[in-house]
Amino acid sequence: GAPQPAAQLDIDHDGRMFWDSEPVATLAALEQRLRAHAQHSPDTPLQVHADARVRYALVAQALAAAQRSQVRKIAVEPIADE
Repeated sequence: GAPQPAAQLDIDHDGRMFWDSEPVATLAALEQRLRAHAQHSPDTPLQVHADARVRYALVAQALAAAQRSQVRKIAVEPIADE
């Protein structure tokens, strides 16, 4: 079959998170999405787009949650300042 399009996690400059454009309110909610992603689409990469102004600690927490959830393929792409 055709490869799955990557799942996308965006973190904006205020630290708000969006999974494929849908708002994710908390890290716990993010972890649920990550677990479902790892179970249903283990070979689909997760692309993390983090605004350059966001606190790195938040990005690190999101990546740690992805690893705990057994997401195998993670690509982090910082968003350059316009």
